[in-house]
Amino acid sequence: MDPTLVDDYGEYVEEFNLEHLSNGQQQRHEQETQIRSLQAELQRARHECGRMRQERDHYREKCMILERRQQHLHQHQHDMDAVSNNNNNNNNAGTGGGGGGGGGGHPPANGGSPSDPSNPSSPEFQQLHSVAGAYQ
Repeated sequence: MDPTLVDDYGEYVEEFNLEHLSNGQQQRHEQETQIRSLQAELQRARHECGRMRQERDHYREKCMILERRQQHLHQHQHDMDAVSNNNNNNNNAGTGGGGGGGGGGHPPANGGSPSDPSNPSSPEFQQLHSVAGAYQ
């Protein structure tokens, strides 16, 4: 600390000693010290808050990426299940003929229509296979 300080009246004081100050001056000095301490604490709290915001934003972004990946995988699994079910239906739908190559069997026993998703020539069947092919 500087040995030559100036008091409230502009006079030089050799040493800063609280005992020489009046009660009002002591209170003022203590309040100013407390204000500086609180300002430093507030600055630390703001810094910590900013760090926590960055961490929160990082975890939000990570969570959104994981959610999108999960939705994509779920949709892929749903599409693959639909194709698998249609393939199983096709294998069980015909009653012979054609040796299993390209849907040369008889029409489905339940009288399925040409738009039946289990019919290999139906647009629904073609669409499911094109979706499944995109993921393979």
